[in-house]
Amino acid sequence: MPKPITNLVNLVLLGAALLLSLGCTQGPAQRDASLPPGFTEARIPNAGLNAYLYASQGSPIRLPVKWFGGGDPQAIAALAALGDTVDVQSIGLGVGTTLDHFGGQIAFTSEDEAETAVQLASSRPAKLEVWRSGADVGIVSGSGDWPASVKASLQAGDSVLFSEAYPAAWELLRMLPASPPDAPVAAGFAKVEGGLLDSVSGRMGLGLTGVTQALGGLQVTDMAFIAYAGQPLGDIETLSADYLRQQDASFIVAMRSGYPGFLLSFFLSSFATQAGLEKGATASGQEVFTGEVDGNYLVVKSIGNVIFIAAATDRAKAEALVDAVLAQQ
Repeated sequence: MPKPITNLVNLVLLGAALLLSLGCTQGPAQRDASLPPGFTEARIPNAGLNAYLYASQGSPIRLPVKWFGGGDPQAIAALAALGDTVDVQSIGLGVGTTLDHFGGQIAFTSEDEAETAVQLASSRPAKLEVWRSGADVGIVSGSGDWPASVKASLQAGDSVLFSEAYPAAWELLRMLPASPPDAPVAAGFAKVEGGLLDSVSGRMGLGLTGVTQALGGLQVTDMAFIAYAGQPLGDIETLSADYLRQQDASFIVAMRSGYPGFLLSFFLSSFATQAGLEKGATASGQEVFTGEVDGNYLVVKSIGNVIFIAAATDRAKAEALVDAVLAQQ
């Protein structure tokens, strides 16, 4: 066979092989993931969010009053009956381009606690707007177009369901465990670009900057996550890495890469190297990347073009989350 024809045949065969690889690479199964109580029904601001966090555990979450402020004499006097903490049923907050721009709604367990929180927050020197409707408190931080649009959406009742506003992130959430080892206490999504994840990691002392930088090479733009706790969330004095360890917390993240599955598995090795992970351990009989990053044990596995990252201070917890994902495929 003449060489030009041979080359053409080889090219056609290569193209066919690539198409078959694309067609045979199946994405993860979507299930009814176990989510925090009320997440599915929660309404969120109808504004462009770069991240969203919803926290609820089915029983009150106790927050220190000082989180809301402390300069209003009437509010301080009201605390004599309430104590130094307030109980909330759920927290739903969206974030703009920076962590200082946020807005959402906090559901308190009583109107008295909600009113005290409003009085305290209103006395803060920072740009913070708060209002109350029964035991629900709306809150917006920052100035400019984005905070204004969030406030208008919340006050006008122009809110939407998470599944409607962010269908791509909702699909990722549904790929996460339906039967996790611990109870879900928080869930949401975040955009990878813009440095938002590095800001969160830095403020909480999570030490995951290398991991977030490595994600850029995998063409990841959005991620969805669920957090779990081995015991009910107690008094949250400071939301930090130390507090999460005390609560026996674990996390799992799903993110879709811009690369097709057969290419992603190749680039994932480079990601693992940058993140300080090694290949060799197994979960449900399949090889995964594992490693410890600043006291957090990570397990990474790709299915199709979706990457799953589980993190916990306990190795068994992280492995159990990835096992739960693989078991539902």
